Amino acid sequence: MNRLQELRKEKGMTQDDIAKIVNVNRSVISKYESGTVPLTDDTILILANYLGVSSDYLLGRTGISKTPTKKSPIYDDEALKLMEDINNRSELRKLLSISQTAKKEDIELVVLILEKLAESSHVNHPTSDTIKTPRYKPSRGEILHTDFNHGGLMVAEEDEKYSY
Repeated sequence: MNRLQELRKEKGMTQDDIAKIVNVNRSVISKYESGTVPLTDDTILILANYLGVSSDYLLGRTGISKTPTKKSPIYDDEALKLMEDINNRSELRKLLSISQTAKKEDIELVVLILEKLAESSHVNHPTSDTIKTPRYKPSRGEILHTDFNHGGLMVAEEDEKYSY
């Protein structure tokens, strides 16, 4: 039998809390805990990571709860919300997956682009004619071009000059 109920109670969590994390109904968690329904591979990975234990410990296969190289994660409400969003939105999962192998500088640039895109719904973008003028100096991170069919996204970096 798995240790889900024991670990959930140790963390002071309800079945509803766990259900939100793995995106299932509370009744499914009850069935997982009773052993009526086996945990799926994805659920095992999500819960083991979330609860800070090895998958073997979660499944009751070993008495060693943690791998020695990992620290138990501490989750606050914001982290729980992010985990739920990642679980429910495939584009966020893809972004997170891609970012795991990206360089820090590349991630920082993507964050800057996303911040500028979020701001862009409230401001007017410079026109192509404005950008072509020699006096126009874009600020770092300013989105200059967003035609994904012909060249993608053009973003200003520090001390760079752009021409078309």
